[in-house]
Amino acid sequence: MAIKIFITGTTGYIAGDTFSLLQSKHPEYEYSALVRSEDKAQLVKKAYPSTRTVIGGLDDSELLQEEASKADIVLHAADASDHEGAAKAIVAGLLKGHSQEHPGFWLHTGGTGILCWEDMDNNRLGEHSDKEYNDWDGVGDLTNLPDSAFHRNVDKIVLQAGKDHGDVVKTALVCPPTIYGRGRGPVSVRSRQAYELTKLILKEKYIPVIGAGKARWNHIHVADLAQLFLLLVEAAAAKRLDAELWGEKGYYLCESGEHLLTASS
Repeated sequence: MAIKIFITGTTGYIAGDTFSLLQSKHPEYEYSALVRSEDKAQLVKKAYPSTRTVIGGLDDSELLQEEASKADIVLHAADASDHEGAAKAIVAGLLKGHSQEHPGFWLHTGGTGILCWEDMDNNRLGEHSDKEYNDWDGVGDLTNLPDSAFHRNVDKIVLQAGKDHGDVVKTALVCPPTIYGRGRGPVSVRSRQAYELTKLILKEKYIPVIGAGKARWNHIHVADLAQLFLLLVEAAAAKRLDAELWGEKGYYLCESGEHLLTASS
């Protein structure tokens, strides 16, 4: 039987680019895509005629549960890092439709804004920090961040599902920083941060500097991020159950470089 994948966010930037890559590499999979309107559904169907579109939103808990229960793999990228209800519905659906003999896989999109917790708690802006997070040797630091951290409320739902139901639900939490590059999706093909900053500079004719302007951040090209999702999808499709891939070890910081926004400006 064909691998069944349920994706949220296909009309967005991240999932749109990932969906394009998945379609090119694995046209044999069966894809279902959550979209908010019939107009958006038509855009997805035009690009990928074999895709089954599901009309609904993140507040449609019963719909999300049903789709998650039927899918082998859920790739959640539509406002994934901040919508608790959708995360809870996905957990419920995966538990409903899967078992230890037939586990479900949840690829969840987080965000590195969660790593700003210390600066936010101490009201620091634009200051340099030598702190570095490591998702290999220091993954425990990432899975035990304080509850005050941005996105942490949803992170905890994902991580708890992997901890409490790890034999049935295999979770991977993908945490990208600034994303750049032209996307290949059917609707949204660009990110916001670098582009909106450039727009502001050109329009207002000044370069905004926050605080001391020494804060550093990481970045990744959208195609490289899509490649990570592809590898995780392929691992799930192959039923690779390695403990290092999923659950408390399955927290992925993905980056390909570092920048200062003031230097980029």
